Amino acid sequence: MVADFIAFLRLRYAQEPHEEAEILPALKDEPFIGMWRDRTDVADSSAWVRAVRTREWE
Repeated sequence: MVADFIAFLRLRYAQEPHEEAEILPALKDEPFIGMWRDRTDVADSSAWVRAVRTREWE
């Protein structure tokens, strides 16, 4: 009885085959990674974010 119900559920809610996922390039190879590397005004990113938040939320 339980096996019949499980078989029913498998038929009723059968999943369609998934399309093959597109292979994405490695995140480290994306152009935006490291784009601020040479900026001297954001050497300490945490301090920079705190300063921006302080200025904007006053």
